[in-house]
Amino acid sequence: LERAAVAHLVPMPPPPPLTPATAADALDSLSAESLTQLLLALGRRRVAVAFFEAERGALAQLCTRLGEPAASQLVAEVRALTPVHDEVRVAQRALFRLAVEAPDARSLFLSAGARWLAPSLAARGGDALRRVAQRLPLAAGEALLAEASAAATEADHRYCLVALAELVRAI
Repeated sequence: LERAAVAHLVPMPPPPPLTPATAADALDSLSAESLTQLLLALGRRRVAVAFFEAERGALAQLCTRLGEPAASQLVAEVRALTPVHDEVRVAQRALFRLAVEAPDARSLFLSAGARWLAPSLAARGGDALRRVAQRLPLAAGEALLAEASAAATEADHRYCLVALAELVRAI
């Protein structure tokens, strides 16, 4: 009986490797919790890149304000990075006031992640941005939609998709 039920099935081929070009498409397969964690991780990565070339005192001040465990996660992220100078400058311009205005670590990382991801999803066209925003918790989804028109360059989109591909693989 078991053979009759499954004998016609064939093995599924493995999914294609995740690349920056296909990273945004992979968001549809993530759960709401995974999307939230991804948005936080993207924001933490963006803040770490922005503070990569900053004086250590500036990073220490931010970490003091963020508290634990966010400070340790941010420092570990900074140490693990090897961004190019252009990527650091783009991140610093994008987060110019955000690190000062955010009240806590979660809102800083969510805002930074939304500010980085939303323009890249919006630039793809279609409803990718809205599909992702609908599956996030209300505040995070609204933050993502609000950042859709944020200024972003082609380099910004490229850096976002590379980080997105790396972080989706890790989830």
